[in-house]
Amino acid sequence: MIDGFFVAVYLYNIVKDTVMKAIIGIVVLLCIGITMPAQIEKKVAIMPQVGLNFSKFSDEPQNIDYGFRTGFHAGLFVRTNQTIFIQPGIFYSRNGNQLYHYDDISVDNILSNVDYSMIKLPVFFGLKIWNLRVYTGPTVSFPVSVFENSFGLEYSDFSLAAFGMNLGAGFHIGIFSFDFNYEFGLTPLSPVINNKTDVLSVNAGLHFKF
Repeated sequence: MIDGFFVAVYLYNIVKDTVMKAIIGIVVLLCIGITMPAQIEKKVAIMPQVGLNFSKFSDEPQNIDYGFRTGFHAGLFVRTNQTIFIQPGIFYSRNGNQLYHYDDISVDNILSNVDYSMIKLPVFFGLKIWNLRVYTGPTVSFPVSVFENSFGLEYSDFSLAAFGMNLGAGFHIGIFSFDFNYEFGLTPLSPVINNKTDVLSVNAGLHFKF
């Protein structure tokens, strides 16, 4: 009887240890399963976006108000999903400027639009609080094509690249993202035009975390 009792106690301890280890293992696996998505979520966010842009010369001649010229763009941002983040992107953008030219020979006034397309590479640095973001950073723009215009300007009349500095803000709701950005021109887009261009951009798109 005594031997049987000790055997039963021994078997009970083995089963108890096994069950406890199994419970601990399950809890650990559950914790890993719960924390892994959160860890993955903190790595990166991808934001495909489309939007409108409004271009205007930063220095307008006196007595001439060119106004904003409306264009559009589409592209992608990739952002580190952290409080202090970096947000590079690539966008195809169609922009334009309204130009005025007085021809001394023909005594003719020309007020018309010059439209062009560019590849824009912004790199933003910012601060994220909850779903809100504020950021700044440079953009380099590479002209791709120049559309037919009244001034005879062509692709060869444009600079190889133009630089700008940005101030912007954005937020996301679920899988949707929204951004507002103002780019201050630092260098002229064309040596012929010889004027810096400021651009206001309004974007909407998606927001995916990986």
